[in-house]
Amino acid sequence: MSLSRLPHQFAVLVLLSLALLLAGCTTIVIPPREEVSESDAPAAETEAEVAVPAETAAEPVMFAGQPSFLAGLLAERPAGDVDPDQAAAKTREGIDLFQTSDFERAEAAFREALLADPDHVPALTGLSDLFSYQPQMWNQSLELAERARELAGDDPKVLAHLVWSQQMAHRFDDAKESGARAVEVAPDHFLAHAAYADILLSMYETEQALHYAERAVELNPDSPIGWIVLGAVLETMHDWAAAEEAVNKAVELDPDFLLWTIVQSRLDFDLRGDPELAAELAAEVLETMPGHAYVLGLKVDLAIERNDWETAMDACQQLAALHSPTTRYPDGYTCLASVALFQEDEEQAAEHQAQAEEIAWKDRLDVSLVRMRLLNDAEKCQESRALAQKWLDTRPYSISATRMMGVGFLCSDDYDQAIEHLQRAVDKMPWSVGDARLLAIAYARNDQESQANSALERVRSIAFEDPLYYQGLYEINFILGDLEAAIENAQRWSVFRPLNTDALESIAYAQIYNGNLDAALRSAQAAYDMGSTTSTTFGILGYVNMLYGDMETAEDFLLKAVERDGDMYLAQFSLTQLYQYSDRCEDSEPHVEWLIDQADEPDEIVQIKEQLQSCFDRRDAYEQALENRLTFDEYRTKATESFTNEDMAVKFFNIVERAGQRSLVVWYASEEEPNSDAWKRQEIGAGVVLSTHVARLEDPPDSIIVVSGVDDQRVVMVVIDMQYIGYWHQDQLSDEDFIRTWRREDASGMPADVFDE
Repeated sequence: MSLSRLPHQFAVLVLLSLALLLAGCTTIVIPPREEVSESDAPAAETEAEVAVPAETAAEPVMFAGQPSFLAGLLAERPAGDVDPDQAAAKTREGIDLFQTSDFERAEAAFREALLADPDHVPALTGLSDLFSYQPQMWNQSLELAERARELAGDDPKVLAHLVWSQQMAHRFDDAKESGARAVEVAPDHFLAHAAYADILLSMYETEQALHYAERAVELNPDSPIGWIVLGAVLETMHDWAAAEEAVNKAVELDPDFLLWTIVQSRLDFDLRGDPELAAELAAEVLETMPGHAYVLGLKVDLAIERNDWETAMDACQQLAALHSPTTRYPDGYTCLASVALFQEDEEQAAEHQAQAEEIAWKDRLDVSLVRMRLLNDAEKCQESRALAQKWLDTRPYSISATRMMGVGFLCSDDYDQAIEHLQRAVDKMPWSVGDARLLAIAYARNDQESQANSALERVRSIAFEDPLYYQGLYEINFILGDLEAAIENAQRWSVFRPLNTDALESIAYAQIYNGNLDAALRSAQAAYDMGSTTSTTFGILGYVNMLYGDMETAEDFLLKAVERDGDMYLAQFSLTQLYQYSDRCEDSEPHVEWLIDQADEPDEIVQIKEQLQSCFDRRDAYEQALENRLTFDEYRTKATESFTNEDMAVKFFNIVERAGQRSLVVWYASEEEPNSDAWKRQEIGAGVVLSTHVARLEDPPDSIIVVSGVDDQRVVMVVIDMQYIGYWHQDQLSDEDFIRTWRREDASGMPADVFDE
């Protein structure tokens, strides 16, 4: 039984976590927010005056059990003639309030406009626009946009509003069709190009999206809409500097619309990884709109980066509260499920995921992402792939679904199929560092080192400052056994994401395999001090403390690790070793059973069972030996005889108590040259002799300190821990390994009063 299985286990968890994040990664879809003047309004003012072509009639927007927003609003309308002037005035008021981020009063103004004239298209599109920025109101936004389309036909502004509303409701194919129609009927209308670019980006047609976004900015460089959409496209293409310039331009053009600063803050966070700076950029919107969905989403992400799980869960709970019978919003429960997964609480994650699935409508295929992650974690890889395939059957263009197919094949160790699907994702999104990373992991797991390196090399020119790139290099180096390179790349990852404790955990993991326990302990302790409470951090701290002999601390961390994740191999393995080293054979049995369940080969199972039996045998033999106790005088006589036979003059031999520790201190004078080979052989012989019978003392010390010198000068001291003496007696340490646990230090500075006791 060994740690040789750990790289495989670790890589699986890492890549599944990544795939969940990549697949669930969405940008804030930015709908238009342009004032519609009366001169720009469609000519038709009432439904009776408009002949809607059959091919433009949209299918009903209502979802099962969802009441009509317009029907409910107009039920409040008193009987009487329409008042277009009042509708226009209230619409302008709503737009002005919307521009200053006063959503509540803006909604009230738009409602009054529609009560004055239910068919006032600018009011319909204005309220639809407002609802588009409140994701729990996406369905209402779509109903209003479709009504405006019925009244206005192919008006490009109305079509642009419809594109974003359809996109918000995850009706991507409909949105693409509407966007194509908008640029067809108005090839020089900037809003049509901006809307079309945004939906193309959502459907992974990134180069086309760039073309239309640039055209939108060219047609109207003074509108923030085009710049926001262009920034989103450029960020997707990893052109960080240009993306930042575009988003900053939007904020400069429209500083009173606070949600732009959410986009700005998120981009800065993605670029620099500094949650404090991101929060500073969004300070005003965080203060003035604390309950807005986009604000809460930012709070969740920044809290996760800080390992502030209480804040993250609280923000998710507020998101979940946005769901109601009239506002179907599964994302709050998906948020809760995702944060629970970060905390390795799969039971809570499954509960919240079930709530999200119950709320989600058929177009919300993305809600299945967390379910796929849960299935993969449970090694139900085929079921996970079936969900991804169902998604692909509906939307063959979905990179998220293609990616999850690849991860599902990685889950079942079918590397050829995993590579095939992940290569498709990379071909479609050649600038996606995350997809390149997953492909590299698949190649590395398949022992294709050159292909693994090439997969990441292709994105190096755009990713040299991206922590995800260095994380990918770390992972393939680790899988392929190049530990020095793995550590170096994890350190670079940590530089770009200084508050991300995953990087520190990864450094610690690699240091364990590289044999540098001190460095592993420092990195894991740093992650723990920064708030990491993952099974990985606990497992590493437990394992290293066990090797250092601090069994109490080790056991505490290891039990926390298996409480977090019962399938954490390092923790289960280490608890087995800890309990068997400590002769707690019965305590090791549950962990032995777990290891047996995980074993791949019959010989491994035999070895695990033999080690358990050896624990019982050793303990019985050791207990029998202890029955023949020695008095301290008998022990001193035996040891002194051995020293005299080797011409070693014993000058001091007694128990010394200092700082709550009892040590057997033995000082002898040697006739050999200090630190010569003969001197060191005497030193080892003295330590072995003293260790052989010390456990038989009625009151054994905590340690043995052997001091060697010449005449009255003390030269070297060797400290031998009683715990390792016990392991040596139980055959858990060979003679060589036992001697390596001794600490050899300069003895010239030892206090003289030690030898007065």
